[in-house]
Amino acid sequence: MNYNKNASVVRTFLDKKGLCYEETDFGQAMAFTGGINGFAGKGGEYDGYQYALLVDDDVVQSYAAMPESGVEKLSEMAEFVARANQGIQIGKFDLDCDDGEVRFHVALPVNALQNDAAHSMDLLLRGCLETLNRHAHAYKMVLKGEMTPSEAIGLVAQ
Repeated sequence: MNYNKNASVVRTFLDKKGLCYEETDFGQAMAFTGGINGFAGKGGEYDGYQYALLVDDDVVQSYAAMPESGVEKLSEMAEFVARANQGIQIGKFDLDCDDGEVRFHVALPVNALQNDAAHSMDLLLRGCLETLNRHAHAYKMVLKGEMTPSEAIGLVAQ
C-alpha cells in the first residue's frame, strides 16, 4: 500500500526535526500524533499545541489544536472560526461542536511529498502551528470574554 511509503517520508521528516510522536497504523492510513517541544514561533511557543498528521494513499493532512477548549462559548467560537477562515488561502479552522476543540487543518496531495517532501512537510506542520500561534492571543481574548470574535480577529489582521 502507498500509505506506508508516504508514512516513511513523514517519519523521516519528524525524526530529522527531532520531534516526538506516536505512530498508529489503521490499516489504510497512518497517524502521527504528539506535542511540539522546542518549536519557537513568532511571539510565543508552540509547546501547548497538539498535532496530528494523517497519511493515506492520496492525501497527507495536518491538524494542530489550540490548548484550551472553547466548549463553554460555542457560539462565540463558531463566529471566531468563521471570521478566522475569511481570506485564508491554504487550510481552514475547524470547531468540534461536541468538545469545543478549535484546530487548524491543512491537506496536500501525496504527490507534493514526491516533488519536494521537506518543503511540503514544513508547510503542513509549521503552517498549522504558525496559523494557530498568530490567532492564539485573539482566541484567548474571546474565551475570557474580553473581546468579541470580530474585535479579536481584528487584532490578527493588524
